[in-house]
Amino acid sequence: MDRDKIASFIQRVRTEHRLSQKEFGDKYYVTSQAVSKWERGLSLPDISILRQICEDFDEDMLELFGTSSKEKQKIKLRFILLGILCVFILFLGGYFVFHFSQDNEFQMKKLTTTCDNFTLYGSIAYDTKKTSVYISNISYCGEEDKNVYQKIECTLYENDGETKTKIQTVEEENVTLENFLKNVNFQFDHYSENCTMYENNGMVLEIYGTKKNGEVRFFEIPLELEC
Repeated sequence: MDRDKIASFIQRVRTEHRLSQKEFGDKYYVTSQAVSKWERGLSLPDISILRQICEDFDEDMLELFGTSSKEKQKIKLRFILLGILCVFILFLGGYFVFHFSQDNEFQMKKLTTTCDNFTLYGSIAYDTKKTSVYISNISYCGEEDKNVYQKIECTLYENDGETKTKIQTVEEENVTLENFLKNVNFQFDHYSENCTMYENNGMVLEIYGTKKNGEVRFFEIPLELEC
């Protein structure tokens, strides 16, 4: 126990209630000299006397042992916030489990290309409600091309055999084909409600490179799902 804290506590309680050391001592069957020693921290009252003092003067005994009311409130608040956070995490996890378990299971497949001159990394994640597409790391492995193109455009299309629909375009000026492809990324969500067009291999990348002399170089990169 903290002698100084208990000494200050006894002196405060006694003086606030306008009791002399003798009057205070008489309540607990000790002498005024004993109360004086308590208040100077030279000795400590028995734990049973401390408990009785707290009860008589409506004081919190826990504060004498290092836990103040403010500290208790802070601890209580931490537990409340932790509980709220746990409930939120459980709710969020339950939502995703429920969302992706409805109807069809959430699936992820790899996108590849049948073009001999290009390699790439691609993936499709989908369920019955949405489809997310990601394409990156496109690399040209055909004949060496050191040309600096005035402008290069790379466009991702959906092709159902009858119509060709533009999905997304990336373009850059004054760049080589190699450096351009390093920065090409396609990433988008909620494009389609199903994966029919992907399973039918209906996606294609088209690259147009315009040289400074006006000459245009064209590449077509068909995409397919790797099942």
